[in-house]
Amino acid sequence: MQVAVFFMVLFLLLLRLVLEPPLFSNTYFMKKSLYVLIFLVTLLVASVYYFWFMTPMSTPDVVTTVATSTPTLISTVNYSCQNNKEISASFYETAAVPTGTANSAPVTTATVSLTLSDGRTFNLTQTVSADGGRYANEGDVFVFWSKGNGALITENSAEKDFIGCVLVATDAASSALPAVYVDTA
Repeated sequence: MQVAVFFMVLFLLLLRLVLEPPLFSNTYFMKKSLYVLIFLVTLLVASVYYFWFMTPMSTPDVVTTVATSTPTLISTVNYSCQNNKEISASFYETAAVPTGTANSAPVTTATVSLTLSDGRTFNLTQTVSADGGRYANEGDVFVFWSKGNGALITENSAEKDFIGCVLVATDAASSALPAVYVDTA
């Protein structure tokens, strides 16, 4: 917009120079002034068209969220998988502050801290999922999915060691849920 204003001011200054009566009357000078005037009008129309119609409109900021405080533990659950593998998952949520721009996906504040029976630990951020919870590290190399009473882990886009994982209930009242193991120990 500032460039368009600059061109308009330049146009007005040059128009003033062209339309002022010349110091001496000369038809050559008058023809030259007419060509300069036509050029200036064309330049003005082209610059207004470009800056009005061709430059993208800026969009106002909208609110998305980014975590800024200490995570709050929501729950900790355990999953039992095939081949005696186990997953301990602690789900967290944090307070958020506004940030972001229009047309951007919302930024989630949920995370999960996983401890696997093979000794590895992961802190993953929640990502977009059509159904259930999906948590992944940068590049989606390690992904933890949870839905209902089940969970699965993919590493490099393939299920490897943690297959058929099912929620382990800590009390008999929870055992009414389908596909849940009861931990009686």
